[in-house]
Amino acid sequence: MSAKSAAALPVAPGCQQSLAVAGARLEQARAHLKGRQAGGEACATYRRHFFEVVKAREVTAMCKTGTERERELSDIDAAVENLNGAIARTCSG
Repeated sequence: MSAKSAAALPVAPGCQQSLAVAGARLEQARAHLKGRQAGGEACATYRRHFFEVVKAREVTAMCKTGTERERELSDIDAAVENLNGAIARTCSG
């Protein structure tokens, strides 16, 4: 499928709003990560951020198409992997 035809595909109902909400939640989670505390607070923050990233991935997979979709899913998958590692290092025990 060409870039033109991929861009012309109809967007699922509600996608524009869902993408906006997911983006806002990701930004909020990032802000919490920057101000996180050590110990239990860090674990709760990582887990909250992980949840938001997974939800954003679901919306992206459903609402995006073409190369933009693949690029964003790749970025999100890398974030999921990084968060899994951070949770394992910080929250084990």
